[in-house]
Amino acid sequence: MDIDRAIRERHTLKVLGDDNAPLPPPPDEFADTMVALMEAGACAPRHYTCHGSHIHGDSDSLLPWRCHALTGASCRRLMVRVSQAEPGGKVARMLAVADGLILVTWLPDPPAVPTDPPQLFDPTRRNMEHIAATAAAIQNMLLTATATGVHTYWSSGGLLRDQPMLDSLSIPPEQVLLGAVYLFPPEAPSATTKTGALRGRQGEPGHWMRWVSL
Repeated sequence: MDIDRAIRERHTLKVLGDDNAPLPPPPDEFADTMVALMEAGACAPRHYTCHGSHIHGDSDSLLPWRCHALTGASCRRLMVRVSQAEPGGKVARMLAVADGLILVTWLPDPPAVPTDPPQLFDPTRRNMEHIAATAAAIQNMLLTATATGVHTYWSSGGLLRDQPMLDSLSIPPEQVLLGAVYLFPPEAPSATTKTGALRGRQGEPGHWMRWVSL
């Protein structure tokens, strides 16, 4: 699939299954597809490296984001935890169907001056650039998924944003979740699907585009 087609065909598809009767996870080989998506994300533009405080141990990348990937089998195990915290909730129902989940966090520069109560980051241009770069990385993943026939849903995280849940996933508290990218199978007959509410509502080009003459 060429890039123009991938851009135009990319769309949100929320797939909701039954957390009491989850689908079997995909074959182990699907992990290779997930790696390809995350590698595509690493090609996104970025203006700055992450702050040195985020570089330690085995996390020595200069990228201003991190990917925390769960296979389908891990999604089903996480589904059990989420169901206990929020029975019948949408997050658990999506985890019951997902072939995989990529939790994408951005790495803020720490505040220049400590505050009370503590603030995770300052509203600086560098932090704005980190968020923009991470969003571009997520878009790369979504487009690559579309090109390979994988349905996606970019969620803000919902219950997964809660610190106890992040702690259970070993996601450091100094990282901020920007997107929970669900990867769904091409077909899930027993599931309910919902498309994005804003698709097709961008208006005419003249509503959001103008030429600048000097």
